[in-house]
Amino acid sequence: MELKMIDGVLKYIKSGKLLDVGCGYGEDSIYFAKNGFSVYGIDNSEYCIHKCNQLAKIEKLNQGSITPINEFIKIKFI
Repeated sequence: MELKMIDGVLKYIKSGKLLDVGCGYGEDSIYFAKNGFSVYGIDNSEYCIHKCNQLAKIEKLNQGSITPINEFIKIKFI
């Protein structure tokens, strides 16, 4: 079901920057990255961040970043 919703979004938005809050193991982040998005994923679980980065490496993706939430809040936005 969720993949169907994502595919619906991809019909209208072909690329861009995406913030995946609570990215978990990164399945959605990786799917969007494979479809042309620059993805920034954050999660409060160091284990999930580790697994997501492993999966991104296996998929040979480097379009974004997966970061623990405590590091993300240090970033200054304009």
